[in-house]
Amino acid sequence: ASSTSSTSSPTSSPASSSTASCSSTVAVTGQAWVCSKAGSLDRLSLRPHLLPPPPPGHCRIRVRAVGLNFADIFAILGLYSATPQGSFIPGLELAGVVEAVTPLTQTSATATTTDGSRQRTQKTQKTQKQKTQKKQTQKKQKQKTQKTQ
Repeated sequence: ASSTSSTSSPTSSPASSSTASCSSTVAVTGQAWVCSKAGSLDRLSLRPHLLPPPPPGHCRIRVRAVGLNFADIFAILGLYSATPQGSFIPGLELAGVVEAVTPLTQTSATATTTDGSRQRTQKTQKTQKQKTQKKQTQKKQKQKTQKTQ
């Protein structure tokens, strides 16, 4: 495999790549194996791809090798239940070197990426906030119960 880069996140694909030098705050242009539409391996092609800066709590990896597993091939063929609609970058396995890391900050709710990480980040923060509020409510109820006993 050639020297490439990928932004690592829960849904990003290692098949996206770049040969440019990069820092954690800039987008880089590279290449990605893109499936234009599920249904045939012939629809898989190498195309230019803009890799956005990693959002807070993510990293950029210089990819050395990419693996396509059984589920990836099924997705390309349109036989996998979780096949994305429209074009997509298959591949969830990679080997490489971490190039850039961004710290996890409170501003992660405003991070915008092309793969939809913003929605997942906001959902995660909302879930964490709900858990914190639930714990606080339970603590208050416990204190209230102890006072009445």
